[in-house]
Amino acid sequence: MYSADSNRLATTGVDGRVLVFNIAGDKIGEFVGATTAQLQVAFSPDGKFLAAAGNDKVIRVWRVDGPAGSISVPWFSEKIDARLAAMLTGHSGAITAVSFSHDGKLLASAGLDRNFRLWETAGWKLKSEMQGSATNGEYVALAFSPDDKTIALAHNQEQMISACGDLLQQQFRNVLLVETETCKPKGQRTMTFAHPDWVTGVAWSSDGKNLVTSSRDMNVRIWDVAGNRITRTFKAHEAGIVAMALDPLEEAIATVGDDRAARLWNASMQQLVARATVSGHSGQIWFAEMSRDGKYLVTGGDDKVVRLRAALPGEGGKAGEHRRRHVARFHGREHRMRSVPRSSVRAMEPGAVLEHSGVLCRHRAFGPAVLPTAA
Repeated sequence: MYSADSNRLATTGVDGRVLVFNIAGDKIGEFVGATTAQLQVAFSPDGKFLAAAGNDKVIRVWRVDGPAGSISVPWFSEKIDARLAAMLTGHSGAITAVSFSHDGKLLASAGLDRNFRLWETAGWKLKSEMQGSATNGEYVALAFSPDDKTIALAHNQEQMISACGDLLQQQFRNVLLVETETCKPKGQRTMTFAHPDWVTGVAWSSDGKNLVTSSRDMNVRIWDVAGNRITRTFKAHEAGIVAMALDPLEEAIATVGDDRAARLWNASMQQLVARATVSGHSGQIWFAEMSRDGKYLVTGGDDKVVRLRAALPGEGGKAGEHRRRHVARFHGREHRMRSVPRSSVRAMEPGAVLEHSGVLCRHRAFGPAVLPTAA
């Protein structure tokens, strides 16, 4: 059974399954529903629900500690898993981003269909939506602001010109800010928090005054939200960045690039230098995610291994073997952050193995982990 002070890691794969592990590396849950790749997964703040979505255009909401077994539903010809709380439909393309609001009242979803939707978790009803248009790009990541009043959406669009030379579709690679209450954009759609190449990740600072973005331009940028102004930028990789995660305590930024590298960066106000590199993977790394307390970093990629390790250089950790790429989200209690050496770059060694029977999904961008604080 679930306890509020436990630590959990959820993974998804192209086999459609969602697996849940504890920090010790033991599988403690499995949810089967989709038959195609699941690209995203998120815990509700209280840890009672998991939302998973992907290529089949459906969001499945699971009761993490619901009773096992199956039930009959009048409008379904077959029995369904009793732990399935809801199936949310309406997207017309792959869903690439899902996240719960910090108060747990809303679930946001967005995808390659250029649609953004807000769902009420009380009854799992559609609250509002921003439908796709020529001014909406393909969404690859989203994040609620700390006060839940604003949602940052990483969206991208290529330019399209007709045979006659007419501009059919404007090019942009930026972050769109949307008001949670109205589900309408704030300010200009195409000129905010822009990169010269696709934006692949977005995260908020704890005070809501800054955004952190990653891009295929190989750079991480830190923005002043009020002024739409870059305060810091640094080149994180020798190829495009495919995933980024911000330590909730804002001590570190984890990045993954097409150069087959994963790095952990010191995010102090005085300097931005790599404090650790991830070792142990033999192929492309597709994702990195950090635990709420900043103690754990999980990475995975084409070598069919998911590695869970201590995020502090020089400490041991766990790792998990999967059949390929996947998505992960942490759920755990708050701990005090320990001091971290900031003077040198160190290798983070691999640990043990977590097993997943299905090929893991490539995930193009990561938002912040949705994690509760223990009561």
